[in-house]
Amino acid sequence: MKPIKAGDTAPDDAAAAPPSFLDSLKTIDVSSLDRLIEIRQEAARIAEYRAKADEKKKDVAEAVYARV
Repeated sequence: MKPIKAGDTAPDDAAAAPPSFLDSLKTIDVSSLDRLIEIRQEAARIAEYRAKADEKKKDVAEAVYARV
């Protein structure tokens, strides 16, 4: 019987195993999802600006509010 070496613990066909499911997920292009997240954040930021503007509407003249 031969002694087992540290590198010999895996069978030879394990090296040729297909990539795992997680490896295949890494190849998916998610740049469009990142862009959608950025757009959603921008929309939320604009909604905050509009809410602040509505709060301050009573403090300025109607002509100033309409112009800004």
